[in-house]
Amino acid sequence: MEEKDGRANSAGEFYSLAVEGVELTRKIGWTLLPASFNTHGRSLLTGFDNVRVTNPSLEDALVGEK
Repeated sequence: MEEKDGRANSAGEFYSLAVEGVELTRKIGWTLLPASFNTHGRSLLTGFDNVRVTNPSLEDALVGEK
């Protein structure tokens, strides 16, 4: 299932949002409860199935000190 330009794919299952170097992807129709993205034991964002940092300089600020 491929994402295409931040819009739902052909099956309409995903949408993504890119904001300030952080890409958020939400699976539509399959998630019954808001998903949590946890990294290093910290909850980063809720309501999204996948979070990908596209700007490496933001990674430490988002996940906290390692």
